[in-house]
Amino acid sequence: LSDGYGALAGERFDAIVSNLPAHQGQRADRSVAERFIAGAPGHLRPEGGAWFVANKALPYELPAANAFRQVRVAAADGRYK
Repeated sequence: LSDGYGALAGERFDAIVSNLPAHQGQRADRSVAERFIAGAPGHLRPEGGAWFVANKALPYELPAANAFRQVRVAAADGRYK
């Protein structure tokens, strides 16, 4: 168990997969998800990748583009991407 990457110092992975959190209690809060996205490259092996699921209305493409060389939406429906 870890709060984000806190307990994973020095660990590197082939893949990071997460359903990104969008709320803190009842309040919408993107900050945890944005920190998780930003920290992902530091915990991936050179050829590793990250896969995130998020509410379609949440604008995570910019934080992802700031963290990764390549970002694309692999799939989307009316509610999620």
